Amino acid sequence: MRQERRVVTDPDLSLLVGSRKRRAASAISGLKPPDTGGPRGLALAVHEHLRRLIVDGVLEPGGVLNQAELARALGVSRTPMREAFRMLQEEGLIDAEPDRRAVVVGLDLADLDSLYSTRILLEALAVRLTVPAATAAVVESLTQALRQMRELRDERQTSPAWRLAHDEFHRISTAGADSQMHKLLEMLRERTHPYLRLAQSSTPESWRHSERRHQAILDAFAARDTDAAAIAMAEHLAATATRVVADADPGRELRGVRDALAMLGAQQPDPR
Repeated sequence: MRQERRVVTDPDLSLLVGSRKRRAASAISGLKPPDTGGPRGLALAVHEHLRRLIVDGVLEPGGVLNQAELARALGVSRTPMREAFRMLQEEGLIDAEPDRRAVVVGLDLADLDSLYSTRILLEALAVRLTVPAATAAVVESLTQALRQMRELRDERQTSPAWRLAHDEFHRISTAGADSQMHKLLEMLRERTHPYLRLAQSSTPESWRHSERRHQAILDAFAARDTDAAAIAMAEHLAATATRVVADADPGRELRGVRDALAMLGAQQPDPR
């Protein structure tokens, strides 16, 4: 039987349980959906805004969302809100309940293993497709993205600029993939971003290891070493997954991640 969750209905739009409810309420109430495009356009706007709040951790795992409360807060009808909830559920970002409430999905280690093992294989392949045609300009763009990540490392949990630089690094390093592969990679990156945020709360030493792994990817691109670049990307992604698990459930093995690394000839990383 599903455990009953308390719905927060304070007048200040506290629509979730968690330490960030004021920030979440402010972000939700600040949304101004477009006036054109009909219900579908409103649904897309609401969906994108709520998805960003979930991915960025403003709406925390376990927080309860209420369709009616959200619709009133945003000044939209229930129809676009219902459609936005449907899209969020399809993406695995919320768990909708029969009474139209929804719960922000919490940490699911089986989900993490599945997502990261898939991403490791696909992103390593995309890197292999990208390295042979990488120019000096590509290497310089990767260098600039990594430099910005280092400059913003102390703000990585709050700075949108850090995430943009990080996303750009991964986008450039997989630019040789085709459009269908890019769509899959973008979905996997969105789905794994909450886990990246969990890893961001780890120690400074862990982030020095992470930066060294990004540097290894960059060095392999500069050397036009396809095998090394693919393995470095795989080990970097695996390290993020294992770091989250090491904090949440020490000793647990990620079998999917382990097997994905084995298929690529990569090494199981230290979880630090």
